[in-house]
This record gives sequence, structure tokens and C-alpha cells, in this order.
Amino acid sequence: MKTRIIAISLLLISASIDAKEILGKNGGKVASNANGSNAKVAASCKPGAGRTDLDINNVRTTIFTSGDMWWDLNSNPRYEIPKIATGSSETRKHSSFAGSIWIGGVDDGGSLKVAAMTYRQSGNDFWPGPLKIADASVTADVCLAYDQHWKITRKEVEDFVLGGLAPTEVIQSWPGNG
Repeated sequence: MKTRIIAISLLLISASIDAKEILGKNGGKVASNANGSNAKVAASCKPGAGRTDLDINNVRTTIFTSGDMWWDLNSNPRYEIPKIATGSSETRKHSSFAGSIWIGGVDDGGSLKVAAMTYRQSGNDFWPGPLKIADASVTADVCLAYDQHWKITRKEVEDFVLGGLAPTEVIQSWPGNG
């Protein structure tokens, strides 16, 4: 009984939490720069367009390189569970409409910093590619080169590492190879 009360309480608390994007005077996302003034933040890249469909453990879903997942960017859900065979006439069931990555933390000055995709309502917080260590910048050509997912299986890794087989294309192009 106690577990049920706790579970219901958590459900009610989480249902009452409302995430809202904070917008600046002109409707754009803002961040404080070094001198404390607010300025729009954007990478020198186009928004990530890389898309991968995952099909594993009775789930079929879509993820994007800019932090969005479980939808097709056109108001259609893409988190199907249980997955239905392609071409089936059965009704597909989607347990979630959409989701995204939200990452937050406190900087050395005690300011909260958050990157959060909100259905691309007013831009993107995530960009493909590694940032330069010196100034946390990225160029358009780097974003383009990394605007993809490297989809790999455990078997591919085991065959390469343990079995001594030649590396697959995904292993050869893996970004961690330098």
C-alpha cells in the first residue's frame, strides 16, 4: 500500500511539472556572454539533419543528430512498441509522441546552463560534431561530416576485436578513430 501511495504521488508531481522554454525579447533563445549581456546563441552550422531508424528489442523508433527523437519532425509519432512487421495491416501503436535530449549543469560562476530541444520551436540547442577545445566553436564542414549516426552491432565489434575479421565500414569510419 505504501509503495502504491508513493508511486501515485510521484505520478501527480511529475504530471504537474511544466517545461517551458525561456525566450528573449525578440523570441530567440538567449544566453549570457562574458560581459553579462544577453545574445542569441547559434552554431555556424545548419541544423543537424542526420536520421537513423532503430529497430531493436521489439521497438522501432527514429532518432536525429540534433537531439530530437521518437517523431518524424512532421507531427507524426515514431516510437512504435510493440513493433509490427513492415507491410502489416495491423494498427501501429506509439507509446510516446516525441522526446529529446535535455542536458543541464551549473558553471563555475554558479549559473545554470541548459541545452534542451523543444520540438524545434525556436531553433536548436544541439549541433553535430566535436567542438574546438580552445573556444568551444565548430565549423560548418565539421558539422556536415558528423551529421550522421554510426549504427553498429555487438557482433560487428566482436568479429573485429575477438575474431580478427576485417573492420566493417562503420568501424573504419567511426569518429573515435582520430
